[in-house]
Formats: sequence, C-alpha cells, structure tokens
Amino acid sequence: MMNVGDSAQIKGCSTKTRYLETSTGSSSVDSILGTGLPNTSIYIVDEVKSRVYAPTLAKYFLSEGVHNDHDILLAGPAAQCTDLLNNLPTKCETSTSSSTPSTPSSSTSGPNSSMKIAWRYEAVGKVDSSIGGKCSYDLQKPLQSLTSFGSNIIQLPATKEVELTYSDTLKAIKELLKSEKYQKTRAPGKNLLRIVLVCVGSPFWTDPENFSSFLAELQLIIRNSYCVALITTNSSSLPEDKVRELEVTSDLYFRLQAITDDERKTMPGMDKLHGYFQIIRLPTLISPAFPRPPAIDLGFELHRKSFSVKVIHLPPALGAEPTPSTGCKIDF
Repeated sequence: MMNVGDSAQIKGCSTKTRYLETSTGSSSVDSILGTGLPNTSIYIVDEVKSRVYAPTLAKYFLSEGVHNDHDILLAGPAAQCTDLLNNLPTKCETSTSSSTPSTPSSSTSGPNSSMKIAWRYEAVGKVDSSIGGKCSYDLQKPLQSLTSFGSNIIQLPATKEVELTYSDTLKAIKELLKSEKYQKTRAPGKNLLRIVLVCVGSPFWTDPENFSSFLAELQLIIRNSYCVALITTNSSSLPEDKVRELEVTSDLYFRLQAITDDERKTMPGMDKLHGYFQIIRLPTLISPAFPRPPAIDLGFELHRKSFSVKVIHLPPALGAEPTPSTGCKIDF
C-alpha cells in the first residue's frame, strides 16, 4: 500500500480518496480502471502474436504526459522509441456537431424501407459495446513539435552506439527520482514522471541476467515517488518464470492477443475486432478491492484515428434447439 495521502497538486492528476490518479491517455483503459491510473503504478501491456497494438497504448500514455507537461523517461530500442516520439497523437477537438450521429430519414426508399422492428423490441435501446467515452487523442494527427510543451523528455540509450541494458536504465531512473520534484515531500513544484520501457524481455536488452532484479528494484524505487511506469512486452517469447515475475511486479496488466483468420471464419460477429483484450491484473494500490470492470469478455479495435476496447457479444447459437420429449411420446 502507498503512504497515506498525496498532498501535491499536479497538472493532469486528480485526487481520489486522498491518492493521486492520472489518465492512461486511453478512455477505454481509464474506464476499466474506474477513473484512472493510481500514482506509482506499473502498467504492463503484453502483446502476443503481433507487434502492432501495444505501441498505440504507449503513444496514448506518452501523449497524455506531454499535453500535461509531465516529465518522460523513454527506454527501449532506438527505432521503436523514435517512432513513438515522432507519432504522438494530438488531442481531439471537441465538436458537438460531429459527435451527434445522423439518423436516417423515414422517407428513405429501398428494399428494406418497409421493414419494421417487432413491437416488443421497440422500447429496447441500442447496445453500445464500446467501453469508455470518445477517444481523447487522434492517432491520425501526430504532434508537429514537442518543444512547444513543457515536458522534459529523456530517451535511453542516448546514442545508438550505447547498448540497451537493464542496469543502465535502472541507474538512470534512480538518479532521476532523486529530484525533489518527484519525491513525496511537502514542497512546491512537484511533477509526475512517466516511465515507458519498450520491448522488455526481448533480445534488444543485452543483459538478461539483470531482468529479475531490475523489475524488483523498479517497483521498490517508484513507490515513494510521483511516478507511473508503462512496460510493453511479449510474454510468448519469455519462459514461464519470467512471465510470472512480470505479473507479480505489475499493478495493471493487460494482454492483447490478435484474432487469427481461422477464428474470424468460425466465429461470426468477430469480423470487426482485431483481437482479445484480456485483463490479467488490476491495481489494488488505493483499496484492497480492485476496480470492477464493465465486462470481462473484451476485444479491441484499432482504427486510423483511435484504439477502442469493446465488449464481445457472442452471436446466438444457429439452428433450433431440440425440444425435450416425454417417455410416453405424448406432447403436453
């Protein structure tokens, strides 16, 4: 558990039951969490079978920090980190006219114009399977410049010639968290540090022998700081004991599993979903009882402008169910 009470007022953070929370940048993820991500959380996105979707959640997380002038430490393979920073989404412009969907006119002509819904379903509203409100960021519009914001962004390794290691990254995090502005003390000028670690557990990190100690120390050093961390990984390439260490270290753990073509063919109604959104762990930093998500069977869709999590509605079974009969063959 965290120390009782967070007295600092930090831009982009809110206080819930005397603890700081911040947004993940994704309205869907925030909705699953109830309101937001608790301070000192370690948030893991585990993408198996693909390498497309976890970076999107990382972009949301980073862009939320940039727009609120949070400081950022980004560590990972140079190409992936550069791509993240060069494609951070911009905030969506609120427009009342565009948010209201147009309804078809009753005079529409066509072969289905005479069809009418059954009377017993007329009063039943349409089910919106999306979780969370409208997306806050537009993936199609990357930020033009990061220098116009107040975030201090540190990228590791600093140059391509330097190896990416857990030991050097941990050392940099420790040095950064020594700053007064991230420490939980009663002093002005506090700010939130967002740490993003990319492809953890992959061969890009050249000192795998330090994997376990890195996770354990990372969890320890951020507990008394104004800091949240996001880790992207691929558990399908890791041994079982390493996957378990990731789960134990995390406060929030999601697994993204892409839907295969065979699944699309055998399961009608899944054609629009890109994958399953599995909840492995939810945070209990604020309360021993973890937040209750809107649903458990979740999927996700990635569009040009947004990433959304949706409730999976399985289609009804096809064909008529057999009618049970009595032993005397008499139909009552």
